[in-house]
Amino acid sequence: MDDPIEKARLEAAGGYVRPETKDADGDMIPSRLYTHEGGKQPGLRVSRVLGDCAVKHLVTCEPDVYNHTCDAADEFLIMASDGIWEFLDNETVLKFVEKSWKQKGRAEDACKSICVQAVLQWRQHEGDYRDDITAFVVHLPSVCDALVEEADCQPPP
Repeated sequence: MDDPIEKARLEAAGGYVRPETKDADGDMIPSRLYTHEGGKQPGLRVSRVLGDCAVKHLVTCEPDVYNHTCDAADEFLIMASDGIWEFLDNETVLKFVEKSWKQKGRAEDACKSICVQAVLQWRQHEGDYRDDITAFVVHLPSVCDALVEEADCQPPP
């Protein structure tokens, strides 16, 4: 919603995008999507979703698609629900994934690390309420190695 084109799309559909602000402590409060200015619900942080029927006239499940050619610098692919991104930014999530991977070397443990941190943040900020918290982590070098090994084992056509 911080993307000007996406914000314009949402506003043209009748939604209100509350801009990013700071609270009394100086902490950032992210932008949110509402059905109207002054709205209290649903206050979404994302605009491309599955579900959230209360704002189905505003959101879309049509993804933004970008092509990226992986190279040796690409180590992880992280996919996560909005409950993860509510209080954790990209850099923070990556730090948890890298730390967990170095300790245990398993993508499952990296997922658990992200989810635990998200739960703790939700508890700190929202008490007992929390949004869905789902994460997938793919260690790209492991996948590439497995694909190469598989290709080497296949007989030529």
